[in-house]
Amino acid sequence: MYLHGVAIRDQTFVPMITSFLRHYVAPAIAPTAEDAHRVRIIVAQWGGHAVQFAWNHTSLPADDTPGVKSQKGMPLRVTDMLKLRQSTPASENVAPLVWSLSADQLSSVLSAALKQIGLIGGQYATSATALDSAVRNLVTKGGVSAIDGALLNRIVSHAEQLLPDLEQSVNGKLHADSDEADHASLSPVSSLTEQTLRSPGEQLSLLATDMVLRFRPAIDAVITNFIGDVFVYLAKRGEAEAPGQIITDFLDALLEAKQSQAAEPLVVLSHSMGGQIVYDCATYYIPRNPKYANITIDYWVSAASQVGLFEEMKLFKCSNPATRAPQKVVPAHWHVRHWYNVWDPHDILSYETAPIFYGADDERFESDLPIHLAHFGYLSSPVFYRRIGEKIRIAQVTASSQT
Repeated sequence: MYLHGVAIRDQTFVPMITSFLRHYVAPAIAPTAEDAHRVRIIVAQWGGHAVQFAWNHTSLPADDTPGVKSQKGMPLRVTDMLKLRQSTPASENVAPLVWSLSADQLSSVLSAALKQIGLIGGQYATSATALDSAVRNLVTKGGVSAIDGALLNRIVSHAEQLLPDLEQSVNGKLHADSDEADHASLSPVSSLTEQTLRSPGEQLSLLATDMVLRFRPAIDAVITNFIGDVFVYLAKRGEAEAPGQIITDFLDALLEAKQSQAAEPLVVLSHSMGGQIVYDCATYYIPRNPKYANITIDYWVSAASQVGLFEEMKLFKCSNPATRAPQKVVPAHWHVRHWYNVWDPHDILSYETAPIFYGADDERFESDLPIHLAHFGYLSSPVFYRRIGEKIRIAQVTASSQT
C-alpha cells in the first residue's frame, strides 16, 4: 500500500510508484515470480480531504512576465529562480569525464538524465528499472573509478535489451490497456548523463528547471500546501470512536487490504505527512477501535517523514509530554512489526527517528537532487525501491532465525 504525503492532488505519479513497487518490493514478499505478479497494490489517497485554498493561492505574488517559460500564475519567487537559471551562460571549460561513483550513484545519475527525455508514469519506471539493472550487470557493486561515453553507451544499450522482458514482467505485460507499451528510445540518456557528469552544477540546474515546470514548483507546494495539510489533519483527525475522514479512509484501505489478501504480509510505503498518519493509526486509532483492532502492518517504510519532529513537538495522539531526552519513546499497543525510516540530507523536510524512538531503523538516502526537489526524489528512484526490497528480505531472514 502507498500512502502519499502533503501537496499531492495530481495522481499522475501513481503508475510510476506502483510499477516500482511491483518490480522491487512485490518479489520480496512473494515466494515465486508468479505470486509476485498477483500481489495486490493499493493506493490510499487523502488529498481530497486536505487543505483547500479559498482564493486558489492568489495570496502568492504571481509573475506573468512575457518571455518567461512558466505556468500562468506561477509564484514570483519561482519565476525569479527560473529566470536566473535561464540567463546563466553555459560553461566554456569542459571538465574531463572522470568520476568515481558507486553503482547506486551511477543509477541515480542515469535516472535523473532519464527524466529529461519526458517519460512519465509506468513508462518512466520501467525504463529507470532497466537502466538500474544494466548498471548492476555491467558495474561491480563497489562502482567505477572512471566513467566515459563508451561505458554509458554500453549501459544504455544493455538497458534497451532488457526492456522487453521487464515490460512483460509487470502484471504479465506493462499497462496493456494504455499507450505506454511502446517504449521510447533510451539513446539520449547516454549523452545527457555525460553532460551531467562533465558539468554537474549546470546540468542539475537544467534538470531542476524541467522538474519545476512539469510537476508544479515544490517551493510553493512544500511551503503552503505542507503547512495547510498539516493544519487540516491536526484539526480534523478526530478521536478513536469518531475518527476524521482522512483517518477513516486510510483505515478502511488497510482493512480492505488485510481482508482481501490475508495470506500476504501487509507492506505500507508512506511519504512525508503520510508517515504521521500511519503512526497515529498504528499507536492510537487501530488499538482503540474494534473495527480495525486486528490490523497489523508487517512492514512500514516511512520516506521523507516528519514523525520524529512531530514526536519532539508532542503532536501525536499518544504523545506523552513526560517522555523526553535522554529517554526514548516505546510505542504502546504498537501495530507495526517492522519500521524502516528513510531520510535524505538534501531534503529539509525529512527527519530521523532513531534518536527518539526505541528500536527505530533509520537509513540515509542520497537523492543528489536540489533542495527544492529532494522531498519527492525518493519516489522516482529505482535505488530507493531496491533498498526497500532488501530491507524486507533482511527482516524476514532475521525473523526466521529467531523462531
